[in-house]
Amino acid sequence: MATKGSINRGASFKGFLASTVQTVLLMAVNFVSIPILIKALGVDSYGVYSGVLQLAMYVALLDFGMQVSIPLRYTKFTDQADVKSLISSAVKLSLLVSLFTGVILILFCRDIQAWLIPDSEQNLSVLLLSVGFGAIFQIISRPFLTFYFVKSSKKEYNILVFSRSLLVALLTLFIALVHPTINSLAIVYSLSNLVISGVIVFYYFWQGNWTVVNNATYFPYLIRKGAILFINSMAVMIILRSDSIILLKYVSPSAVTIFATLFFIPNRLNLILGKLSDFMFPRLSEIYEISRIEFLKFFEGMFIFLVGFSVASVIFLHFFLAPFIAFWSGVIVNQTLVDLILITFLLGTIIKPLTVVMNIIGRIKFYTVASVLESVSNILLSIFLSSEYGISGVLLGTIISSFIFSLLPNIYWTLISLKLYSPILKIVIALCIPILLDGFTSMSLALGGLLIYLIWRKRNLAINSFSL
Repeated sequence: MATKGSINRGASFKGFLASTVQTVLLMAVNFVSIPILIKALGVDSYGVYSGVLQLAMYVALLDFGMQVSIPLRYTKFTDQADVKSLISSAVKLSLLVSLFTGVILILFCRDIQAWLIPDSEQNLSVLLLSVGFGAIFQIISRPFLTFYFVKSSKKEYNILVFSRSLLVALLTLFIALVHPTINSLAIVYSLSNLVISGVIVFYYFWQGNWTVVNNATYFPYLIRKGAILFINSMAVMIILRSDSIILLKYVSPSAVTIFATLFFIPNRLNLILGKLSDFMFPRLSEIYEISRIEFLKFFEGMFIFLVGFSVASVIFLHFFLAPFIAFWSGVIVNQTLVDLILITFLLGTIIKPLTVVMNIIGRIKFYTVASVLESVSNILLSIFLSSEYGISGVLLGTIISSFIFSLLPNIYWTLISLKLYSPILKIVIALCIPILLDGFTSMSLALGGLLIYLIWRKRNLAINSFSL
């Protein structure tokens, strides 16, 4: 007879597979549309469109972390009146933030363009406003979508979220084939978000589960909790999305296009591996509560697999990524950029499972501080180095900040928290340093050596390193 745990793991695995299939499907659509857009718009115009599109990610963060704060409070409710008060507060907050953001965009649109792309002779007001309001439509629908998530099927929630991304991707491909201009693409982006957001709101009320009442009791809670979540999300977003904006402002639009094509494959691999780490999170948490030794064994196995897969991917992409990009998009990239982007990919793969452990063992405050320090140093270093080294400087800024403020602290706290002392700590740090010093060859040898070392120690490490 199946146990509850096995049923939950089976459902989680199905969710992981569905999410991975969705990622691959979106990747396939973008794989077709990107080279078409680059050819139709030109390298510079596509760089402007791609860079401005990243701003939408930042605007969408103004939802004050409702996807987290609402479920946290909802789980404590027993009275339906509290549920109505919470959603009413959330809806009012999202409308207020959307109104304020919309007014700022309209009033300062030209100033934003002058700051972001000072050398552009085009009027990019339509592009900036369309992309900005596309993100605002997401903010408006966020409380409805989140309440649907906590009340109903996660499967249907994921379908709604995926539908938004798929609609934008498919319409972008359609416009790329029919009428490819940056304004038409931006308008399609905005209208797609408007349609999906309207469907989400309609579907919410059509279900008839709740009604919005004239109540804002939980307004202070959402703002207070949201401020912390906003800082965390902004730090992560800066780490993941700031490169394109820095390149657009401080280097050139064509540099954004080169970066976008260069990062396409490694970024998708990172997304899939990240989903695998997230899928393992509940299982790791469950084992951690039962047995620390079994937890360490399980984590080692996961970590070795992720690093091994990443090293193999890096070795393969080192030889084939540049010619693939030239064939696929027509953009020529040099080998130095390829190796730097692969280093960032490898760092992300190593850091992700370590941050999962940090969450499991309760080092949330540490993770927040490290993320903020990493994001600030990332921006400062990338801006400083980009003026001298262009795209390579931005990538170096990311690598240095991730190495110092994310990789090393995560390694340190993971090993200290799990009581894995100096031998492995010294080896891991010593093997990671060549990533910054000697590039691809040393990186592959170092991480290959680390992988062999972990496999060699796998059976004895958990028992010999600590006892709890």
